[in-house]
Amino acid sequence: MEDKTKKTLQWIDGIMYRIDPEGNRTPYNFDEEPKPPPKETEPESEDNGYRAFSNKVYNTLPDLLRLPCERFSDGAEKELFLVGALGVISGMMPHYTGNYFGSSVGTNLYCFVIGNYGTGKGALKWAHMLGNATHQNRLKAAEQDAERYRREKLHYNKQINLFNKGQTDDTPKEPTPPRHLKLFIPANTTKTAVMQLLEENGGRGIIFETEGDTLADMLKQDYGNFSDILRKAYHHEAISFFRRANNEDVTVNDPALSVVLSGTYDQLVKLIPSIENGLYSRFMFYILHGSSEFRDPFEQNTSAHSYHIEQYAQQLAALYELLNSQQTNKQFLLTESQMKKFVTHFKYVKEWTQETVSEELDGSVNRMALMAYRIAMILTMLREYGKDSELKQPAYTCTDADLQNALDIIDVLSYYATDVYEYLNKNGIKRNNGTVKPLSDDELKLIINYRKEGMSHKKIAIEVLGNVNAHQRVKRTLKKYGMQ
Repeated sequence: MEDKTKKTLQWIDGIMYRIDPEGNRTPYNFDEEPKPPPKETEPESEDNGYRAFSNKVYNTLPDLLRLPCERFSDGAEKELFLVGALGVISGMMPHYTGNYFGSSVGTNLYCFVIGNYGTGKGALKWAHMLGNATHQNRLKAAEQDAERYRREKLHYNKQINLFNKGQTDDTPKEPTPPRHLKLFIPANTTKTAVMQLLEENGGRGIIFETEGDTLADMLKQDYGNFSDILRKAYHHEAISFFRRANNEDVTVNDPALSVVLSGTYDQLVKLIPSIENGLYSRFMFYILHGSSEFRDPFEQNTSAHSYHIEQYAQQLAALYELLNSQQTNKQFLLTESQMKKFVTHFKYVKEWTQETVSEELDGSVNRMALMAYRIAMILTMLREYGKDSELKQPAYTCTDADLQNALDIIDVLSYYATDVYEYLNKNGIKRNNGTVKPLSDDELKLIINYRKEGMSHKKIAIEVLGNVNAHQRVKRTLKKYGMQ
């Protein structure tokens, strides 16, 4: 029996309506619930390129993120840098957690930037630079640890020689091997190596690769297939492995891994062959639109740009060291009104996604909410560190501006996620081996006519194809003929 109370949401001539099963329209009251911006509307632009994030977002970011963003005059580069920077910084906040569904979560994000060859993904290198100072500090600490091990090993060898000769009764204790300390973990490595690097770095690390093939190719190999690690680490689930050198089982509790990748659509499909792949819903997607104009390669002072980005990297390195030295975790908090706003927002997003895209994305919306929560955590810590470089407080409450920015950012990225969903549905691995019967001329005419009358995709799917789950096929068919 049809639910007579069910109402769909639909954009008609730039206005959002609720439509009941009889086709009656009621203008949607946006004051009651927050909304993602309509995809057809592009925010203000300071150049001729497409701008997804509004100036309000950039202007209200914490200084440690706002100032480096301001160094980019090109809108697309600024967007790309912001997404990449969030991914990198998400892996640089140890001992900082929030409470989400009763569990402690960190700031870690997975990002995938999609763009054709030569479309300007180079801005990601500046985002990577934000972690360089921290990475170099970790490498220096590793060198010191290796030197410590060398000295202790020499002493141990002398003591074990004396012990074997019976000249001492105390059994020498073998020194602890040096750790391979680093921030950036190479994707071109084995599964065991990834787990070992995580274990030696306190469960933390960032995989940053500008060619998605590097990670995708490793995941194809039995020895390198660590996709299960990526899935578990996203939710800080423990991972275990066997270390042959010491003949021991090792468990990495609460892994905190961040991932930033870029690549073409072909590389995307290699890594995430279908939406049923568990990695799809764990990634934030950003689609880079290339410019038809040739840009002046000499307009930017690269050395000055590098100098300033390095200064921000040094500040982030200081924040990393401060957090890493904490004995207890710093806590992230939302106010009661912010929690209510957060829940209301994503209730709407889920309803909007179900009605506009597909109910298949329910799980993705749930993870988009977690992404927004983590972005709010990042913005809050950056802002608080800007006010108090010693971070004396045990807990920090999000500002309304930072929560709104987190919601605005994830709303934009959620649209890219739906674009990726449609691409994978069309070009990814098919989820069944059966063939779909082509639409008849009569079915095609009915679909077009019903849509012109304002009928929803799901209603058309029921009326024409006899299956509500065929609404995506209806949507794709209408899109092919220039209709929504």
